[in-house]
Amino acid sequence: HKTPKQLKCFLGAVRSEIMDPQNRNKVPINLPPEELKALKELIELLKEKQIIIKPCDKGAGIIILDFDKYMEACNKHLTSLQGNEEGEDKPFYIKVDETKLNEAKAKLTNIIQEAFDNRIISKEELNAMDPKDRVPGRFYCTFKVHKDHKEGEAPPERPIISGSNSITENASLFVEHHIKELGNKHESFLKDTPHFLREIEMINEEQKLPKNAILVTMDVSALYTNIPQSEGVECVEEELNKRTNPKVPTGFLTRVLEFILKYNIFEFNQELYQQVIGTAMGTRPAPPYANIFMANKIDDKIKEAASKMKDSEEDSIKLLKRFLDDIFMIYFGSTKRLHNLLKEINKIHPNIKLTMSHTSMISEPNISKCECEERDSIPFLDVSCKIVDGKIVTDLFRKKCDRNQYLLTSSCHPVQCTENIPFSLALRIIRICSESKNRDERLGELKQLLLDREYREGMIDAAINKARSISREKALQEMVQKESDRRPVFVATYDPRLPDLPGIQKKHWRSMVTSDQYMAEVFPEPPLVAYRRQKNIKEFLVRAKVPPRNAKTKRNLKGMKKCNKPCQACPFILEGKEIKGDKFDWKITTPANCQTKNVVYMIECNKENCKQRYIGESKRTIGDRLSDHKGYVNSIFPTKATGIHFNKPGHNLANIKITIVEKLKKDDGAYRKERERFLINKFNTYYRGINRMP
Repeated sequence: HKTPKQLKCFLGAVRSEIMDPQNRNKVPINLPPEELKALKELIELLKEKQIIIKPCDKGAGIIILDFDKYMEACNKHLTSLQGNEEGEDKPFYIKVDETKLNEAKAKLTNIIQEAFDNRIISKEELNAMDPKDRVPGRFYCTFKVHKDHKEGEAPPERPIISGSNSITENASLFVEHHIKELGNKHESFLKDTPHFLREIEMINEEQKLPKNAILVTMDVSALYTNIPQSEGVECVEEELNKRTNPKVPTGFLTRVLEFILKYNIFEFNQELYQQVIGTAMGTRPAPPYANIFMANKIDDKIKEAASKMKDSEEDSIKLLKRFLDDIFMIYFGSTKRLHNLLKEINKIHPNIKLTMSHTSMISEPNISKCECEERDSIPFLDVSCKIVDGKIVTDLFRKKCDRNQYLLTSSCHPVQCTENIPFSLALRIIRICSESKNRDERLGELKQLLLDREYREGMIDAAINKARSISREKALQEMVQKESDRRPVFVATYDPRLPDLPGIQKKHWRSMVTSDQYMAEVFPEPPLVAYRRQKNIKEFLVRAKVPPRNAKTKRNLKGMKKCNKPCQACPFILEGKEIKGDKFDWKITTPANCQTKNVVYMIECNKENCKQRYIGESKRTIGDRLSDHKGYVNSIFPTKATGIHFNKPGHNLANIKITIVEKLKKDDGAYRKERERFLINKFNTYYRGINRMP
């Protein structure tokens, strides 16, 4: 049915109040001039291919490398080989051309079209997975600065393939949705740090650990790239077949998964590659896929190997939990026997190899020890663990490479974000630290870190006191998932100059529901405001793609220009980057010419003693809209505003000059009309211009 009158009033009032320039907040620029200058210099160095900037693999920092060192590290990985039991070395990646990419697109199109024809997927899913206008993925490396490396050389790299807008992006999302829960059902599964801490507390409550208890962490070397594709798909198929009420057939899901693994085609340095072994970090289904493989092929085999080597009736592994490729164990026995167990574990699968760290045993005579460096604690996730009097004591763990990168209070984010950060960080410490002494030390360190990031001392103290009021037992409880909010959501890009959007909506919503009982039933609460964040500095500096070879950077020049082609509109174009108002200068913030669409435009009379203006809007190109206005002027009996003006004595078509005032991002007729009204008022063209009141 038609939109109710009160709802129209609500929408119009909210729009009007948000668009009103008088409601803009005045805020200072949060980037000092010297930092802005440095940012521009870094961007120039990136364009000139002198440096590359990437996020560090751990620690929230960034790494700046010489461009040549980065390329060397990437090429080293892309040419790496995998050995096998027959002594053959096979490449992980091969170079391909556009033919392979087109083959992949055709293959996926056939798969999803067949599924649609058989009513396995909907029309919306078919369109979403359509690869027609998609591109290859993008390969890049982050760097493990926390690992040992020689000075002057790049640290060990972590390869990542960005699947954003790639041919497999939405197919990957579809598969991930259907296998995600299957990857969480195995006995060794760890969800996150609170889950790990709850497991530790259960062990502490059960019994006192014996003197031969050892805390062990194991890490799978390059798990994603070493999972054989055929075995991985078989494991997923096995789990899918256990479903009782499958919404999507197993055969279709495994077929799409096989395609994603086989046709992982990506671009690096303007060349196409295909991954032929393993799966890529960056592919959406990779985590649940790896989880299922490890649960089916490795986890139980570790327990079996330990059971064969135990020297008593008691199991030698008290606890085995895994977070993707990181394993945590409580092991009973000697460290020497533990190293023998690692050797057996590394025989389970030819491709899957693990490295190990462990705590030292409490000194006991006549017990053989390994040659590892003695340590009383060991980190796992962001927790440091050690055994004290038969109980596991936990403390907060921070890597040496960790950088204090908590969000600055001056950053372009809603104030609620920075207000909530101190409390959430303090609560994390309450949750992790099992000893009050450690907890107090970490809270003191947190306070100093936040002070260094310009947080107010009063805000920090209030957040820490609030966190202290929550018991550790309560902090460790699993979060109860809230029911989804059914309120309509108003999404806006956050800008500190914006007025109070929730307050504006609430005010006009109250007026709407008070005057209309039906609206009160439909909208019992005001819409929820959600903010997108602005582009941050990282997005200006960090790019997945390598800058093109020997290509001069094309500058995106702002302002109105002629298209410089045979064109009927170019003689009438008013070129420039800004338009002079009575008491202001209006800047044209995008490149524009007579072929630009979806705009608010201005027609100006160039007669020296006139200079009157007309503001209009158009979905079509400026050239097409100008043709309409020329027709109004040439009409025998002009009725349109521009036709009447340019038929006045001494006026003619030659006096018309046209420019774009604003190129709109959103192609919406109502929005164009709203911007047209705003700019008519801004330039006052009803009373001192050509526009006529409606």
